[in-house]
Amino acid sequence: MKNVHKQRPLIGVVINEPDQDFYSKTMYYLQKELFAHDADVVIYNTLLTQSDQINIENSVFSLIEPEMIDGLIIFGRTIRSEEASAELRRFIDHSGMPAVYVGAEAEGFTSVMFDNDECADKLVRHLTEWHNVREVCYVSGPKTSPHHERLLESFRRA
Repeated sequence: MKNVHKQRPLIGVVINEPDQDFYSKTMYYLQKELFAHDADVVIYNTLLTQSDQINIENSVFSLIEPEMIDGLIIFGRTIRSEEASAELRRFIDHSGMPAVYVGAEAEGFTSVMFDNDECADKLVRHLTEWHNVREVCYVSGPKTSPHHERLLESFRRA
């Protein structure tokens, strides 16, 4: 049963370290848009900064109350452990809450992905045209990461 005292829809955002520059700006515009559409936002910070803090990452999910939240926006790259990702998926499946993953594909869920090709192309063009850089080196994340593999391919095409 939905909370009868709530006046506006409440959207939960699952994110790690929202104070980082990229996420901070993203959260600013996300909140601005949701407020403009007469919705409120609650932020669930997964807190994970060290690989030995998986229990901390998982504990944030106990704070999400399905009867209070109308939907979730999940920044998928911020959930670093498979265990936490599986726990979140179980929670969403059990609650029936609508969810959207941002920046990561999740089977069975709507995902919003970034256009790596366009970003890499603009970055390489800026470096070569404005700064006369002739060689660009891309330092990637783990080879086992599909996300980082796509980024590397985008830089190779650029």
